[in-house]
Amino acid sequence: MLLAPIGVNSILHCDAELAPAKAAAKLGIPYILSNVATMTIEQVAEAMGGAHRWFQLYPPRNRELTISFLRRAEAAHYAAIVVTIDSTLLGWRERDLRNAYLPFLSGDGMGNYFSDPVFCSMLDEPPEKNVRAAVLKALDEGNNTAFTWKELAFVREQTQLPLLIKGITHPNDAVLAVEHGVDGLIVSNHGGRQLDGAVATLDVLPSICEAVKGDVPVLLDSGIRRGADVIKAVALGATAVLIGRPYAYALAVAGEMGVNRPQVFSRRRPIARHKSYITTRFLLTSPYSRTTTSAFSLETKTPITVRRAADMSPIIHSQSYCRTTVVGRTVPFSTGNCSDMRKPC
Repeated sequence: MLLAPIGVNSILHCDAELAPAKAAAKLGIPYILSNVATMTIEQVAEAMGGAHRWFQLYPPRNRELTISFLRRAEAAHYAAIVVTIDSTLLGWRERDLRNAYLPFLSGDGMGNYFSDPVFCSMLDEPPEKNVRAAVLKALDEGNNTAFTWKELAFVREQTQLPLLIKGITHPNDAVLAVEHGVDGLIVSNHGGRQLDGAVATLDVLPSICEAVKGDVPVLLDSGIRRGADVIKAVALGATAVLIGRPYAYALAVAGEMGVNRPQVFSRRRPIARHKSYITTRFLLTSPYSRTTTSAFSLETKTPITVRRAADMSPIIHSQSYCRTTVVGRTVPFSTGNCSDMRKPC
């Protein structure tokens, strides 16, 4: 398995992408850094040392900027490039629209753009002087609706690193991708965050594996939540899987310590109303469920109170970070230790 590219980790934890990168290095799991990370290519590489890492590329409109990103990834010893093609335009995300929420506008997720000399040369003012203008330029570059197979061939020509394409959901596209020189396929619907009617990746995996006939590895992304999902994917032909939301939840609750637990990917069990000192198991509430579930273990004796969302907004406490989760939405409301962990902040 690999840790999937998830952008803007700074909205989950103050350590942003450094936390999952360090945890992946310790666990021996390859980490894929998102193009829209808050931390830069170089910062993540320094944090991981010699550990295995890939770089995800949203191909910009400007070819010089594309080349710059690739050269930076090569210089920082990333082992592969993942070209994502299923998000050339932001999806219609109604919850974000209702809340007028776009973290990019404050500079979150812009680390690789704002640190890039080619990108900065395209601006009238440096990002620190006009964040909004820089963000809008970056979004204009990243929302590359003109990306075609010809552009993929250009990316292929610019790097000797292994090149994977992420976002394949049809066997015909899989065959075309192989013909254009990719070294691997990632079957993905962007975690279901782009099109509400997108096909399930597990449903299309067998036909894609059959189409490429073993010429390149086929990885599966989107929907992996537990070990049984991994087994099903491998049984249907996947070479490996990408894990996304499970480690994002762990990151939000406890930073690197949360991600750096193999139990992040273990089987979950429902938990009823509970109030006690938890010695080895930390509780995590899924924003997609109205029940409280166990997600992973921590070496902690943090006292916590967990209630079903039907009763009240569940309260999640950790010794270093405190958050409240309302069903479908997570809002940080305090940092540091709580004076009384048994009461809502």
